[in-house]
Amino acid sequence: MDIKKILVPTDFSDDSEPAVRYALDLAERLSAKVVLLNAFTLPVYPVLDGVLIAEPSHAVELVTRAGAELEVLRARVARPGLAISTRAVQGPAAEAILTFARDEQCDLIVMGTHGRTGWRHLVLGSVAERVVRAATLPVLTIGAKAQPSTSFFDAPPLL
Repeated sequence: MDIKKILVPTDFSDDSEPAVRYALDLAERLSAKVVLLNAFTLPVYPVLDGVLIAEPSHAVELVTRAGAELEVLRARVARPGLAISTRAVQGPAAEAILTFARDEQCDLIVMGTHGRTGWRHLVLGSVAERVVRAATLPVLTIGAKAQPSTSFFDAPPLL
């Protein structure tokens, strides 16, 4: 398998940080590019006659804010010689991640998991679970409590 482009979806939470670190470590060792991606949905507001979707100027504001947060993240995790780009896309998170990965010909998705269980998992769902189930490329999920280990990357290949 030749991994040239790694997609790293982020919601800017602390739970996504270990996945970002793993992806960057892996990208360095594979000389791969990294794309930090934030998928967001436009807010909807219930009204008496149905649903009101946010006006277009609000969408522009959300894209601008997501782009700024991505740039802050990129600057914070930048490493010499490692190509890191950023993108913000609108849409339901799992669908937007999968569409972006396909359209941009990514070779691997590395994403964090919140580790929700029970009622919270039932109500909020799991973006990572939906991505894993529907992806046509490899997906590496990293738990929120995971700590990168240099020994993992320095170990000889299993095969």
